Amino acid sequence: PKAYSYPAPMCRHKSPLSGMDSDLEAFSHNPADGSFAAMPRQTAAKTNYLNPRFLSVYISLLVGEQSNAYRILLRYDRKSRHRRIKKQRRYERLAATSQF
Repeated sequence: PKAYSYPAPMCRHKSPLSGMDSDLEAFSHNPADGSFAAMPRQTAAKTNYLNPRFLSVYISLLVGEQSNAYRILLRYDRKSRHRRIKKQRRYERLAATSQF
């Protein structure tokens, strides 16, 4: 539609907010004027696994001085999973199947 189209000379001009006129532009990683800034390097590698030293401290705090902390943690995990399952009682099953 012609109502939304701009004349060719206006399309070539940058808006007054783009470019180095903005104070935040100097700190941006993606400058608006089309140039590329150097990205800072990450010094520490990101890990998706738990630190074994932290895990051993965490287990000792949770359990105390038990003989096998992993078995106790797994037992509590199984209990919590079992409690989440809501079994239907007999009258609930009958009500769901019969439509009288």
